[in-house]
Amino acid sequence: MKKNKIEIDYIEIVIDINHEPEKVASCYQIISDESYSFDEFVIKYRPKKIISEFDSVIKLQSLSSKDNKSKLKITGNFYKWLYGHNVTGCESLIDLVLLTIDKLKKLELVDPTDEQLETIRLGRFRLFKVDIKRDIIFESKQNAIQYLSTLKALSTYPKQKKTIFENGIYFGFTSERWSMCNYYKGQEIRDKPNRSKTSSELKALADLMIRQEIRIRSKQLRTWDLLFGHQWLDLNYIDKFFSNKLEKIYIPKIIFKDAKSNITNKSDRKFYNCLINGDIDSYSKSTISRKRKHFLDSYNIDINNF
Repeated sequence: MKKNKIEIDYIEIVIDINHEPEKVASCYQIISDESYSFDEFVIKYRPKKIISEFDSVIKLQSLSSKDNKSKLKITGNFYKWLYGHNVTGCESLIDLVLLTIDKLKKLELVDPTDEQLETIRLGRFRLFKVDIKRDIIFESKQNAIQYLSTLKALSTYPKQKKTIFENGIYFGFTSERWSMCNYYKGQEIRDKPNRSKTSSELKALADLMIRQEIRIRSKQLRTWDLLFGHQWLDLNYIDKFFSNKLEKIYIPKIIFKDAKSNITNKSDRKFYNCLINGDIDSYSKSTISRKRKHFLDSYNIDINNF
């Protein structure tokens, strides 16, 4: 198996960038003072969903006031919004933010000055939430599923409770600071209603992939000295820091089985080929049920995970 480098998944940031608040608001409220006087009023702008050509969403919210006309909150999976998927990703948080701003500019939702862009390039902005990810790529779909099954059954993490779901596990699921999840990316794509927007090549890659994610909220970002963009500039440091966190998952050594070499029976091999190609509807329900038990007992393959 191969472990990819750490990449950025989901971000919530506040940046200084010129924009028209009404353009990036779904609506706004005018709030008077306690005497119901509008001489000293405050305008609060509601977030607006910005849908890309891939039907992916980020949210914009103007935090502008009378004194500052440029504060903007941006929230979402920036990479998915830009490219329509997150099977692959971007290692640099700063680059991902700048690419997003460039697209928002083309959509005429922001109008940054050169000085504002340089400030962002230097990482002088605040982070409120970040998801990072690392993908583990296996030689076969069976091996990826076997790895996840072992994680669900036997893995532990120091001082973090394990919560098991059908397609993965969480450590620290209810934590208000940070949590970690591991899941099978191939299944996650199949479960999504917009999975047809992911190319066949990326789906094939996802079928070999266990996705590891860490969600970090504001308090933990401060504790880890990662609260500001400039603290994410050193990509080697970021990769090492989070890889160390992920490597603390305890999992017994796994001896992976190669299904293709193990399956010598012609009938079973034919069924397995139909299984991995998504063509088992040609078999009756009783045959599939019988094969499921047989494949578990003989090859350690759970066909329900395909």
